[in-house]
Amino acid sequence: MRNNGNTTPNHPSGGLARIRLPRRVSAVMLATLGAMLVAAGLLLGLPDTPLNLYDVSFSLLWGRELLAGTLPNVQVFGASTPHPAAILTGALAALFDGHALAAMRMIVYTAAGALVVGFVAVGRAMALPALGLIAALTIGASAPIVFAMIGQATASDLPSAAAVLGALALEAARPRRATGPLVLLALAGLFRPEAWVLSAAYWCYVAPRASGRDRIRLAALAVLAPALWAVDDLLLTGNPIYSLTYTRQATVAAARPTGLTHAPRRLLEVFTQNLGTPVLVGAAGGALVNLRTRRLPAVLAPAFVLSALSFLALGAATLPLDQRYALPLLCFAAIFFAYFVVGWWRVPARAPKSIWALAALAIAATTIADVPANLRDIDFDRDTLSKQAAAEVALAKLVEPSTIRSVLARCAPLATDWRIVPILAFDLHRDPTTLTVVDSGVPDHGVVVEATRGAAGQFFEDIVHPVASFERRHFRILAANADFTIYARC
Repeated sequence: MRNNGNTTPNHPSGGLARIRLPRRVSAVMLATLGAMLVAAGLLLGLPDTPLNLYDVSFSLLWGRELLAGTLPNVQVFGASTPHPAAILTGALAALFDGHALAAMRMIVYTAAGALVVGFVAVGRAMALPALGLIAALTIGASAPIVFAMIGQATASDLPSAAAVLGALALEAARPRRATGPLVLLALAGLFRPEAWVLSAAYWCYVAPRASGRDRIRLAALAVLAPALWAVDDLLLTGNPIYSLTYTRQATVAAARPTGLTHAPRRLLEVFTQNLGTPVLVGAAGGALVNLRTRRLPAVLAPAFVLSALSFLALGAATLPLDQRYALPLLCFAAIFFAYFVVGWWRVPARAPKSIWALAALAIAATTIADVPANLRDIDFDRDTLSKQAAAEVALAKLVEPSTIRSVLARCAPLATDWRIVPILAFDLHRDPTTLTVVDSGVPDHGVVVEATRGAAGQFFEDIVHPVASFERRHFRILAANADFTIYARC
């Protein structure tokens, strides 16, 4: 067609260019799509994970109170520590009411997808795409990580780790980026407090080259998470350090692993049980090689060291040494390992490159040899997780009929195992403080909900009382299934 001067020429820089999305928007959309695709894959492979029902149920309870326009009652005996972002996540999932746990599962899976996207972005920023994939597979092929971090995930651990890794990816793409990484670290710090150390350290890293005004603005971002957490505690409890003092008291009361003397051994267990010796050897090799090549982001090694010290500090502060808290540390180690496996591709010198390649091949072969056993463990864990999820569904179905709910509402007290309290409270739309804990035998009257010795009993670690104990007190069986029994005496 002849161009008469009034139409736009039909070539690549014409109409199509005008509808092209900005690069930043395109990157966000691509990352979101990638995270959702990974989440969909996890849903197909692990459709029935129970999550950490205790922590998740409290997040849902508090989130529902928030949706109702009331301040969440976080001062419940035996409750989880109130993480601000976890409460907001619970509110988002609670919008789906009866499907709230399924919604929470999708949020956790999407966070896992974001973690994978973070790995890929780090590799892409280094012009080593395979690095991100290998690091993600290193984490995903670990049966202990899949079981604890995904199958029995809380509302905090994976989102926090994904935000930390996202901050690393932004820094890798453009060193001393400052604002973007600090925003993501602030988000991570609202899920888990260990990210506060990384925020402070990153500010110290970027501040010397920033202007006076920017230093103040970036400092505000660095302290945003701990400040908001303190405000949240103050509003909910009147104590700005409630989360710290409560977690410390709960750790001692429950005799959970803690203490500075125990922390180093616990940290070693984190590495050996979740990654294995070949990966650790490769990670150490990657860290040593990077001292010469300096191809990895400059902040990676300090972040690794600070994360390890933060874990040790948990013990020193008499806080729980849960392996879930070390997920960012494991992710950093996976990046070092992946760099050792594929980083030699970018080395120009022949002799060092050949030696590195042979060592990397040996480590990769040893690691791959462990994969079949890990996959078998994951398959076994998937069956265990499905049974645990089925037990939770069985409880919800048992208390669903209106006739049962009527008895539970008027027959007091309602007693159960402490692990079941928040789940039952969410199912019944009740305040958990209206439930009591069976900790001193069968009561004289009321309703008792007990898990049997099957999958539910193992999952909730419930203490099952003999039927004769209920018969002597003239309780009757109100309802029962293969997982739970409800006894009542009104």
